[in-house]
Amino acid sequence: MAAFFIKFTPMIPTYLEKLIHEGKAKMKTFSGAMAEELILTVPDKCYIIIYEYWYRPQLQNMGSTAFLGTHTWDWRDSLQYVNFYNNNNWYSYWHSFFPNFQQKDNTAFPTTNPVLGNNYHLPNNTSEFTQYRETYIRADRNLAIYFTRQNPEDVTITNTAVGQFDPLVEQFGYGNETITTQVAGYQALPGAFYSPLSNSLGPIIAATTTPGWDNSVNCNPRPGGLGGEITNASVYAPGGTQALGKARAQHFQCNYIEVNMEKPKNLS
Repeated sequence: MAAFFIKFTPMIPTYLEKLIHEGKAKMKTFSGAMAEELILTVPDKCYIIIYEYWYRPQLQNMGSTAFLGTHTWDWRDSLQYVNFYNNNNWYSYWHSFFPNFQQKDNTAFPTTNPVLGNNYHLPNNTSEFTQYRETYIRADRNLAIYFTRQNPEDVTITNTAVGQFDPLVEQFGYGNETITTQVAGYQALPGAFYSPLSNSLGPIIAATTTPGWDNSVNCNPRPGGLGGEITNASVYAPGGTQALGKARAQHFQCNYIEVNMEKPKNLS
């Protein structure tokens, strides 16, 4: 029980709490659900610091009778991403998600709102759904918060033989071995590569590697259903699903500090 409260009690950074007591800042919360993208508005001549958030991944087939006996699972939903973006910066956090479904009989379990068929599926590990992250995201203008999931593309993997390096000089773990130096198809962006070694060591270790555009794992929407767009609410929450439709949706909440002054120039 103690660990629960440590994990979910707001931990405001000390210097921001000092600004609150001085009347120069406010602690606020922001939340949203069902929509693919949210906008957190930042007032003029102010800036915000998001220091923690919670994400409950989308589970579009909860309560479904469509896959009884087969337990079909869309693996694109197994990695869902929470993305923060404006022209200050871009942050992407992945959330792993593997619900353990059980078949329920509606004669032994309440199924009103709406009334379902004779049998349906319900995950039995619901306590693991809402996931918590500590973070530090600064924004002095409106911030887009959008949700994506893993894309369906096959990946093309490039392996390269790397040389032997002195760990005291190059800080490189693998030497005289063939390792993965580039992955195409992960980020769902045409022509984009995930290149884990595209840094100062890249030209030495894998001279032919194409530098990654941000050198991180992420997944963004792509027109035509080829990217990481999360499922639209009209698919899993049509008329008649009532509370069940909303319960299937992704839910997001963050705590942040709104500082009533312009961002200091030395605050990154």
